[in-house]
Amino acid sequence: MGKVRRLRQKFHTSTKSNIAPITAADSEIKPSKVSLLQSKTDLFANVAINIQQLSTFNIPQDEDQQSTKSTASLMIKKKKDKLKLRREQLLKKIDLVNQMKRESKRKLKRKKTKDIVGDLDSLRDALPSLKNLSKTRGPKFPSAPKKKKKCIEKEQKRKRQLLNEVKAFKTVLKNKKYQKSPLEAISKHVQSLVSHM
Repeated sequence: MGKVRRLRQKFHTSTKSNIAPITAADSEIKPSKVSLLQSKTDLFANVAINIQQLSTFNIPQDEDQQSTKSTASLMIKKKKDKLKLRREQLLKKIDLVNQMKRESKRKLKRKKTKDIVGDLDSLRDALPSLKNLSKTRGPKFPSAPKKKKKCIEKEQKRKRQLLNEVKAFKTVLKNKKYQKSPLEAISKHVQSLVSHM
């Protein structure tokens, strides 16, 4: 048995045969009655649209005018990079599953030993770690606030410091103890500085 096809309805051929001949009375122009949807109130009555303002309207440049894709997907372009990223994500998932398995095994071991020893993990979690204890303790002696040094000092101050250093160097060279044994004089000076600190 063959397929039953839907009969195609022929619109145009049927209208040609039903057309009545046009007479002179019918050829007169008659006002057509078109039913338009008219609202009782004007929708745009209170709206003031300035055409000049529309033409000069600029969209801020900081808005993203591209697609809504994430920036991470736009940055990776090479196929190798995509494969590396997919591999890293897969390895992370595998590590997460393995970690969950290890945790479940650890819980089972704890349940078995809990009857003998008791649950010590809750105590261990409650105790603060050594890192936290060392952070909470401050130094024994509060140090004086350190003055921040500027990157480049002013020119006059640098010149003054240079002149003072030159004067000090000249006085050291004129010193009789330094002229006799320079190494011994410097070592004594350093020892006295260290002892005062």
